[in-house]
Amino acid sequence: MTFSPCIYTNARGALATALAICLALLLISAPASADRATRVRGASVKTGVLRPMAAKHTARRPAPRVERPAQRKMPDRSGRVRVIGSPKDDAAARLHLIDGAKKSLQMNTYVLANDRVGWMMAAKLIQAAKRGVDVKFVADATGAHGATPVLDAMAKGGVKVAVYNRLSWKTPLRATRRMHDKLLIADGERMIVGARNMASAYYHLRSGYRSSSNTDTYVEGSSAQGAARYFDKLFSGKLVERLRTKGSMSTDQAKRLAHADRLWARISPRLTRHFETLPEHSAEKVRFVHDSPETFSKTSGTRTSFYAFLRAAKKRVTIHTPYVVPTAKFLAEVERAVKRGVKVKIVTNSWKTTDTKVAQIGYESMLHRLAKTGAEIWEYSGKHSLHSKTIVADGELASPYPSLALAFGGGVHVAGTDATLNVTG
Repeated sequence: MTFSPCIYTNARGALATALAICLALLLISAPASADRATRVRGASVKTGVLRPMAAKHTARRPAPRVERPAQRKMPDRSGRVRVIGSPKDDAAARLHLIDGAKKSLQMNTYVLANDRVGWMMAAKLIQAAKRGVDVKFVADATGAHGATPVLDAMAKGGVKVAVYNRLSWKTPLRATRRMHDKLLIADGERMIVGARNMASAYYHLRSGYRSSSNTDTYVEGSSAQGAARYFDKLFSGKLVERLRTKGSMSTDQAKRLAHADRLWARISPRLTRHFETLPEHSAEKVRFVHDSPETFSKTSGTRTSFYAFLRAAKKRVTIHTPYVVPTAKFLAEVERAVKRGVKVKIVTNSWKTTDTKVAQIGYESMLHRLAKTGAEIWEYSGKHSLHSKTIVADGELASPYPSLALAFGGGVHVAGTDATLNVTG
């Protein structure tokens, strides 16, 4: 996608990627200071917890948040949507979806951690498998590299577990092909699409690092059938490897799952009540769009969807994204939008808050060109990391991008590295 580091499929690109990583390792230890911001003094760039870059004051504003749009009465022909902002919202929606599943559960994630959240998700999926639900789970091999005990426990507990694109010396040029989806689909009828990974850091449960802004979307309706078909194609694809296990769980695995079950038993009643308080919106038409799970294309469905959304804006576009490495096409599209009178605002991480230094290096190297488009650029420099991927165009929410872009009234677009949803009202 436009805001992610480029995915290369040839030797030249792989070499460029390797050089960029080496450069990042040299610069990661560099102290984060205001000097980095002064390089673009005079450009339309802002920083702080959203404050002007050149300003020396310490006035603070809240971290960027995605506001839920006002509810609108629309014919409920295709779907009902709930925008999920806080970790509590997300946990409540996942609990509702998993416990309500009768036939099937399909889930994939980029990051799966060997921590409290990883084990709690494993425990909940195993519970579903034990009551007869067909549960399938895919994790990216890179994002779940430290979660082997969790994956193994799920497989031994009855979950059909697979990993996406395991690294191999035989296919070095395929190493940059990653799965960035965060999908959870129940019975082909309900789903969650978003930006939140399965790790404690994304639920404000890890000290020292918290994703301060994540936005997911809970959708009920026929669009979930398209998502289910996409997942089946992914699960049976040539880049996915089924995890085969033997024997029974270890004592430590059983202990961790038992502890997770006790946590669920304690918090489930509150989460069930909380889910009912989440505002619900109706949409007339929902269309699930996705990239190929096996090949990379510059004309992917998600790219086309994103640019169509940007071109349709008439007054204002606000983009929240943790990573900005703009392509020439993106720069041109933003400049065209500005020239036709659209106010474009981009909110992203600063060097201090980013969790991916390689992407930040790419962003800073392109910052002057991005500023020349006329877009207003803000950098978040609070104590947490911005991870929300959203677009708001003319007062209509698009959330999250790249994994999901959602809009009310004019339409809903779900855009992801591998999956997109379009909803029109």
